[in-house]
Amino acid sequence: MKPSTITFPVFPLNAEETLHLFESRGIGYNDFFRDFISHPSFSTETIEGEQTVTLITLEDLGLIEPSPFPDIVAAVESHGYSSCPPALGIYLRLFLIDQNQSKNSVLSGQKESPDGAINVLSLKLDDNVEIPRMLYLRNVDGKLWLRAARFDDEFCYPVDTVFAVTSH
Repeated sequence: MKPSTITFPVFPLNAEETLHLFESRGIGYNDFFRDFISHPSFSTETIEGEQTVTLITLEDLGLIEPSPFPDIVAAVESHGYSSCPPALGIYLRLFLIDQNQSKNSVLSGQKESPDGAINVLSLKLDDNVEIPRMLYLRNVDGKLWLRAARFDDEFCYPVDTVFAVTSH
């Protein structure tokens, strides 16, 4: 995959407004997402205006084997990119309505990055591994989803995993 950029608007939303907007647009989410946006460290106030993300694979970052999260963050930073604010995935999901459909319709329990997912690279909200750590976008059977995932620093992502990152 060749890296590509997406620019989209960001506007104030609290957790309740986010869930209402998702429901009105038919966007699915999991319980981990609800936990993620309810966490005390989560805020949409740190971002505003137009935002641009770059969609990039681990292979594009020079990683040649499945890699754990700390190695991914280091590779992202060494290529002039940064992690996203945790809330950015909400706005990317609202804007990106033409995401490619996943070939796998299983929504959870896969223990790997799901097919067709766009993982929004963000730093963890909390050191507790039970707290959802990152958001990812999917299109499953024509339904758009924004889901949150829990994982530890040992979890390895395949080299074809797509991440949304920001520029420095």
